[in-house]
Amino acid sequence: MNPYILVWSVCTFVETHVQEEIHLEELACLTGFSLAHIRDVFRKNTGHSLSRYIQERKIANAAQSLLYTDDNIIDIAIHYGYSGRTVFSRAFRRFTGYTPSQFRTKRSAIAPIRLCAGIFGPDLPRKQEDIESKVNSSSKKDICVKPENSNTTILYGVPKVAYGEESSTPFPMCVRSCANYLGLPVDYTQIMVESGSAFRLVWDTACWNGSNVDAVFTFDQPEKTLACGMRVMGQSLKILRRTPETKKETFTDFIRTEIDSGHPVIALGIIGPPEACVIAGYQDSGDTLLGWNVFQEYPEYQAQVQFEQNGYFITKSWWENPSTEALIATEGDVLPPLSPKEILQNAAEALKGRMCMTQAKGILAYDAWKDALLHESDFPRDAVLPVLVERMMCHGDAMDCLSDGRHHAAIYLRRLAEKYPAQAEKLNRAAQEFEHIIEILWKEMIPVLGGWGRSEKQVRQLAKLENRHLFSTQIDRMKSHDQRAYTILCELAEEL
Repeated sequence: MNPYILVWSVCTFVETHVQEEIHLEELACLTGFSLAHIRDVFRKNTGHSLSRYIQERKIANAAQSLLYTDDNIIDIAIHYGYSGRTVFSRAFRRFTGYTPSQFRTKRSAIAPIRLCAGIFGPDLPRKQEDIESKVNSSSKKDICVKPENSNTTILYGVPKVAYGEESSTPFPMCVRSCANYLGLPVDYTQIMVESGSAFRLVWDTACWNGSNVDAVFTFDQPEKTLACGMRVMGQSLKILRRTPETKKETFTDFIRTEIDSGHPVIALGIIGPPEACVIAGYQDSGDTLLGWNVFQEYPEYQAQVQFEQNGYFITKSWWENPSTEALIATEGDVLPPLSPKEILQNAAEALKGRMCMTQAKGILAYDAWKDALLHESDFPRDAVLPVLVERMMCHGDAMDCLSDGRHHAAIYLRRLAEKYPAQAEKLNRAAQEFEHIIEILWKEMIPVLGGWGRSEKQVRQLAKLENRHLFSTQIDRMKSHDQRAYTILCELAEEL
């Protein structure tokens, strides 16, 4: 066997199992070679001992967890196979020059590197000047030569994209994941606000529409949200849209070009509806894709999904999914970030009440939402459960837009208030209006529903007329807070 193939196999095995105890006996069984032979070939071809390489990869991935999660250090240590904080801290300092606490405080960026042919992962951080040099040069290091006819490239270490308490909008989640993987220290709050997603609220007046929640409807031009999101990464929007004439090969070529250069791809669709997801790798020359999708573990999509051991989805049926609509590169033409004035102008544009075809947007969406809840024929006494579930899903999506969006909008505006003392009073007032919306949701609406979930309990509570009348008054109050915030943001956009 070509020794490079064996080295590639070792690198793949280590990166796939980096978050668990690595059993070298299993590696020997999988490759068909003795451990002694594997160690010898690996050292001769890479200049690294296998044991040291494994520890370096564990520390590199743990460093990424320190930067981009809020997990406790002891939990990260155990997650990567260390017996305790002391052992982990010693190993981390030996390889990086920092203790885990020091590294987390410094917030030094981590650049991805090419570990070997088609395998990427987070770089091992060292002293600040070394890290900056790697980020600025965007260097990718090969441990082995790319085998001929290679049809697989996987970027290991791309942070997971999944719904959580602090994030429920897929596109900003995907931008954060890709940016952090590429060493850009941006957070979800920044992307939510600067993409405009934090200020969206949409209600389709023609039907109960489960796509109301999609961030692409924030503005009247769907690509504006995507373009503003990519500006957070300092680049233009480079997007490939699917049309009836588009060939699968066009999509696979796009994916392979980006992944082979070490850049994950943001896609709309792949698994489930056309929400954003991350493509982190491909196999079979692009016929099979790997990555993160918020729907990958939903039971209704399990027939088309398998899983890599690190958690990535694996799917072969992505092209057959009619909701696979577009691909977005995470490397485009360099553009400056949006200015605070532009960000506030966009916020006001998203909040402004208006109709876009059948969609009521911004402040006007509150009226459409309320009217739908009070349309009694949509909640007949003999309604079958699926009909009521549809109503609850749309109602819940509107709550999600506000809970997720206005929460992060308030955080961002208070950050701006610290940077712009002359506008601090207005910025804080706008933030407070958004915070009042969150209070109405969590202290009033959600308790009446019986919790944040979408179970039959919440469905039945929504179906009760007296509850829907109560919700309508809460919706009116939330609308008033958004109206006041909108007025303040318009004033601020003129001042800055």
